[in-house]
Amino acid sequence: MSVLPGLTLSPYQRQHRIAAQELLTSSFHVHTHLDWFDVEDWLANSGSPVRVASRGSRLIGMMGVSTPLDGASWLRVAAIRDYQDTSGVLSALWEDLKPELRALGAQQVAALLLRDWPERYLPHLGFHYLEDVVTLRRSDSREMTEPMLPGCTVRPMRTEDLPAVIAADHAAFLPPWQLGGEELRRAEVSAAWSTVAVTVSGEILGYQMTTLYFDGAHLARLAVLPHARSKGVGRLLVTSMLRYFWRRGVYGVTVNTQDSNEAAQHVYARLGFERTGYDLPVWVMDLP
Repeated sequence: MSVLPGLTLSPYQRQHRIAAQELLTSSFHVHTHLDWFDVEDWLANSGSPVRVASRGSRLIGMMGVSTPLDGASWLRVAAIRDYQDTSGVLSALWEDLKPELRALGAQQVAALLLRDWPERYLPHLGFHYLEDVVTLRRSDSREMTEPMLPGCTVRPMRTEDLPAVIAADHAAFLPPWQLGGEELRRAEVSAAWSTVAVTVSGEILGYQMTTLYFDGAHLARLAVLPHARSKGVGRLLVTSMLRYFWRRGVYGVTVNTQDSNEAAQHVYARLGFERTGYDLPVWVMDLP
């Protein structure tokens, strides 16, 4: 299918792997937001809609969007080779992807921007700014006292907990913030410490997954069932996690949340987290 002069669009295939890697590592206009996947792994195994744009035998652009979850998708990969018509190639790729996304049930597509350049082009694709994801950090080296919550305890996450964890995640978050089962499985594998909050009867009320990085720990995921909110479950999970890392000499912990999630920010503030000023914009578009 030719859209711009000499431009051909096609679904991503394994034969594009080397050219795609070269494009992603050598171009300025590159966007990736893949959470616990690396690019090659995601392209090979996600099964998500991905398009490439070529001129002759040369790959000059690509775009990939996650398979919809509860009607919502994320723009996961976008790259345009330098000195190309960036706006034109992005528009061609996007228009070619939209019919497949509609067929898969997508009603909304979101983009979390780790770099500034997409803001110039997203409005032309129909996206608009929604809100920021904010970063908070706690650097207090004093030991915290773990709160008591009658009838609820925190224990390490087990493999058999995953179905309940997935259910809790989907109940706790609205689209597009939910994670799929494979994403949560990979998150648990990547986490340095994962725990669940359980009742005496064994019901999982919430969970947390925290990763380690070069300068501390990062609370990558925290979810509490709606009926258990405002009862101290989130505070119990976070405090228990902070104590776990404190005992191992890790005092710096970061977390991200939506700017609109004032309840979560209030919990984090009470635990000594402060905003860092490192905020990332989220853009969305509704598929007509």
